[in-house]
Amino acid sequence: MKNHRIDIKRIIISVVIISVFACALIWADKAKSIENSSIFISMGTNFKVDIISKGQTDICDKLKVLAQDTEAELKSGNVKKSLLDECEEIMIASDGAFDVRIGELINLWDINGPNEGWTPPSVEEIGNALKSASDVATGTKSDAYDFGAVGKGLYLDRAADILKQNKAGSGVISAGGSILVYGRKADGSDWNVAIVDPFVGLNGNSGADGNAGSGEGAYAGSGSSTYGKIRITHTDKQDTTYISTSGSYERYKEYNGMRYHHILDPRTGYPSDSGLVSVTIISRESGFITDALSTAVFVLGEEEGLKLCEKYGVSAVLIRDDGSEVTMGDLKKDGDTWTYKPLQ
Repeated sequence: MKNHRIDIKRIIISVVIISVFACALIWADKAKSIENSSIFISMGTNFKVDIISKGQTDICDKLKVLAQDTEAELKSGNVKKSLLDECEEIMIASDGAFDVRIGELINLWDINGPNEGWTPPSVEEIGNALKSASDVATGTKSDAYDFGAVGKGLYLDRAADILKQNKAGSGVISAGGSILVYGRKADGSDWNVAIVDPFVGLNGNSGADGNAGSGEGAYAGSGSSTYGKIRITHTDKQDTTYISTSGSYERYKEYNGMRYHHILDPRTGYPSDSGLVSVTIISRESGFITDALSTAVFVLGEEEGLKLCEKYGVSAVLIRDDGSEVTMGDLKKDGDTWTYKPLQ
């Protein structure tokens, strides 16, 4: 009888220990799956962060500080020579269709300024601004440069490093027209990234799935319509895909019945007239490259733009001003969806 009581006592103790251990596992698992979301403004556009992290609750704060620091660095003009060298490389490869030295030209057009009283600059003013751009050298005053065509992509490259360092599970960061998709979704489903319909316009930001852990469909920003979507499969927990879109529908001014959009051709000084209304570039390698090339290809136009995409090994969706499209790279279309599966 005494032995029987001892056995019961041992069983009860064992059950308690197992229960405590099971609870500890459950709480440990929850600690690995914290959803972090944040929306903030930086570099003149909306940023949206949705990250599932493994226990860190401050990862969104780190990403916000990174955006502020990157913006301050680019505005100061005190950038590393390596960044200027990378920009120069793309300028040369694009025959001048991409150029960060047009800060004075961009300020002259003031497309982001107030609408009231706005008029396009004169031929003489544009000529002077172009001459100033050609005279820019390293160390020139900061307003001679404009890194708007690479800033968001550069930020996303740095953000990916933070996600890896903090062992984030998965997530998506939308920085205006540039997006980073990171890791595998918690439910194993594919990522979906929307391309905004350039003929309807944009009242928000292009974006990816709103929840890093769900299999919900893509969104294209509040009030905007979707032209199509890109389906992305990640097989590794640290896989990255960068998507950048440039379009003439994003920011513009109207004067005497004419529309002047914000993507300027550094070779002419005027808004680009290449026959394209939207360019989306996709790559596993670099947000800086997708950001820069979306602008360069938009300015170059279809023929030369596709050659540039081939040179850099990226995938692309180009939408022409007549509503038709052309794609290249690791994209396979089915209906309104392109599946992106680059060779490993």
